[in-house]
Amino acid sequence: MKKKILSLLLIGWPALLMLAQQTMRPDSTDQTRYLTRTTMYGVGFTNVFDTYLSPQEYKGVDFRIARESMRMTRLMGGNVSQQIFFQADLGYTHNRVDNNNTFSGLVNWNYALHYNFRLTPQFKLLAGGMADLNGGFVYNLRNGNNPAQARAYINVGASGMAIWDLRINHRPLTLRYQLNLPLAGIMFMPNYGQSYYEIFTLGHWDGVVNFTSLHNQPSLRQLLTADLQLGRTTLRLAYLWDAQQAKVNEIKTHTHSHVFMVGVVKHLYLIRRYITYLRHTLWMLTMALATVGCIREDEFSNTPQGNFEALWSLMDEHYCFFEYKQIDWNEVRDRYQPLITAGMSNDGLFEVLGNMLAELKDGHVNLYSSSNTARYWNWYLDYPRNYNEALIEQYLGRDYRIAGGAKYRILEDNIGYISYESFSYGIGEGNLDEILSYLAVCNGLIIDVRNNGGGNLTYATRFAQRFTNEKVLTGYIQHKTGKGHNDFSEPTPIYTEPSNSIRWQKPVVVLTNRHCYSATNEFVNAMRCFPNVTLLGDKTGGGSGLPFSSELPNGWGVRFSASPHLDAQKQHIEFGIDPHIRVDMEKDDEERGEDTLIEAARRYLNQ
Repeated sequence: MKKKILSLLLIGWPALLMLAQQTMRPDSTDQTRYLTRTTMYGVGFTNVFDTYLSPQEYKGVDFRIARESMRMTRLMGGNVSQQIFFQADLGYTHNRVDNNNTFSGLVNWNYALHYNFRLTPQFKLLAGGMADLNGGFVYNLRNGNNPAQARAYINVGASGMAIWDLRINHRPLTLRYQLNLPLAGIMFMPNYGQSYYEIFTLGHWDGVVNFTSLHNQPSLRQLLTADLQLGRTTLRLAYLWDAQQAKVNEIKTHTHSHVFMVGVVKHLYLIRRYITYLRHTLWMLTMALATVGCIREDEFSNTPQGNFEALWSLMDEHYCFFEYKQIDWNEVRDRYQPLITAGMSNDGLFEVLGNMLAELKDGHVNLYSSSNTARYWNWYLDYPRNYNEALIEQYLGRDYRIAGGAKYRILEDNIGYISYESFSYGIGEGNLDEILSYLAVCNGLIIDVRNNGGGNLTYATRFAQRFTNEKVLTGYIQHKTGKGHNDFSEPTPIYTEPSNSIRWQKPVVVLTNRHCYSATNEFVNAMRCFPNVTLLGDKTGGGSGLPFSSELPNGWGVRFSASPHLDAQKQHIEFGIDPHIRVDMEKDDEERGEDTLIEAARRYLNQ
């Protein structure tokens, strides 16, 4: 008997598909025409954890709906039953200090076949195989370039039930316990330190689809139901403990849910020859205990020392420029750790942690509290501004045009001028068509991105695509593959492809200064690869690490460079890009109401 149960528990996916096809054939016996269908609604508690988004656990409420249908088949002499279970849940959770939230959701479809062992007229065991499909998300309301994590995985596994038919005060009562254990499957998971921008925009899919089994996805679903006959209605009370967890690509995730549900059981007699069994929509909710080991991150206490250790470890495992900048992070820890005391104030702790992060000399590294933001801005504050906003207003005049984030006009010498102050301001393909059409009469074009501190890479790339007629290699990207300072993927190429719409064919001068940072640095890096483009002004500020977000036990937010971008020669551009023509603002020019860089660009384009 035990061997028979074990063999049925290990039924694989091919056999399950073959059996599923057989169950769709018309049944001739009355037993196979009876269908039990239940819709349940529930609410409960959930614990959501994903180190791609945060090293902290988020806890809160889970709403769920589920729909189940069960019937006997003709397989193995009529001893095999078919179960279809479809559920969906939505969770709303908060971190331990309740200053940030996440939304999470998962849809699960499960198909199982069970062999029925009727041990007594009132008690039977069911054992067999199952397949399930899962899709969902976790969305962190505070994160920047890593705000969300997708959930997508398929499993085959073992499934078992125990069913008791009882009577209480002459009322029928059916108790059921069910356990589903995934044994093997495939799962989508970004690589450690890899952004969704790299996956979906750049198309770097290597390593994101992974094999899973008990070693890296020790998950379990347990369901306890009680069906009570009340007149002509059968009421179902249920409790679901759902533990979905994984450790794939060095990213740890879990969703532990405990849900209480209630529903009505319907007993149907099938008249049609075929069953349409894929019409379910559901939600569900949970609360209970478990028997599977939990996957979680090392926890740090919400104390000054605990927050110091959490920040130091977070940067140690995820920051991407330690080796390039030759920073001894252990030495930094030894220097700042003695400054941490048990009774220090939040302001004192914030100052120490902010100073420690400033050792990285990175404008993409920040610490956020409710009262302050720690930042490193010396990458532009220690240099000449080479920019005067009042002068820009004079060149634009009062009748300049605005399209998306761009301001533009035609200067007196028939040179087009575009000022793009921030790539946080969107620009669409239609905007760019109108801008370039209007400026088409010009002999040349000045693109002024001075003081543009960055923003959305999509807008920067969309703009750059208007200045090349062919696909051009403009750089490379890497991501962390593990916690070591040198754990990086091989550099994968970034190409800028020409727009399918209007493209500029005449000479271009791009004006730069030290305040060109982040996405603007990437824009300048791409533009310098095109033959008709000249960079003029000062070296850019850099900022080539794609930033990720996380948090500390006390709820303070953290931002850091996670994924380095390289130029077309695989060289770092973290500290900026030199111009082709170096020009600084002259005080005498400013006093005459002239912008030295704009005037130099006009002379260059008119020569």
